[in-house]
Amino acid sequence: METLVIVVSAEGWNLDVVADSLKSSHRVSLTDRCLEVSQATSSAYVCVVDPDEELIFEEWPEELIPRTSFTAFSVDYRDPALAESIVRLISANAPAVVDTNFGEVVSGSEFVARVDLGDPVWEWWHWRGDPDGSSR
Repeated sequence: METLVIVVSAEGWNLDVVADSLKSSHRVSLTDRCLEVSQATSSAYVCVVDPDEELIFEEWPEELIPRTSFTAFSVDYRDPALAESIVRLISANAPAVVDTNFGEVVSGSEFVARVDLGDPVWEWWHWRGDPDGSSR
């Protein structure tokens, strides 16, 4: 599994709110610690993370680090299309920043716009020039 991080800059965001955002188009199963999100033959897991403990902002551009109330979620996924749909639905409901964990930190709206462009150069789910992830 790969992991991306979504930081939502809005008050009151928790796993219940994420589940509500996703349940119209995904199967969701909420536990006390994580949310399992399923679509077709793939599942992803969304969990709240402590940004200080996980050093989330360590390599982020200063202008993208939230200055107000926020919640950080990790998304463990196998299928990039499922991760994209999760980012899309969360970003439609609140300001968000996405860290792909492959050298890209962008706003949720920029992430969705770049995915929608279908640009084959921007394959956010692996290191550039390494489509199978073998150089990690």
